Amino acid sequence: MRGLAFFRIGLGAFAWLAPRTMNRIFGVPRADDSPALVYMNRVFGVRAVTLGVGYLASRGDARRLWHRLWLLCDGADTAMGAAMVARRQLTGVTAFQALAITAGATAVDVAAMRSDAGTPP
Repeated sequence: MRGLAFFRIGLGAFAWLAPRTMNRIFGVPRADDSPALVYMNRVFGVRAVTLGVGYLASRGDARRLWHRLWLLCDGADTAMGAAMVARRQLTGVTAFQALAITAGATAVDVAAMRSDAGTPP
């Protein structure tokens, strides 16, 4: 889980500091680099950094709460991305990359929660 927290922090910082480069990685053409998309990349970035730092800075029940917040965000992101793929609003490499990140994080969240379920607080 610590590794996923550091990944969140790194990806979030990158999205916040280099939103246009993040767009290129996800296949967004330069012509689509609107101020709104740059803003949304930065919103995502701050959220990812906050989730990672919150998890790393906490212990016990507080850390379990942060972990549940990860699952809430990752699950919602995956559901939204899957719905966009179903409507053909997100396609190709962009769809694959987006869902690989969010669905992969969701799977790790669920697996870690299951393994922690038997661990005393």
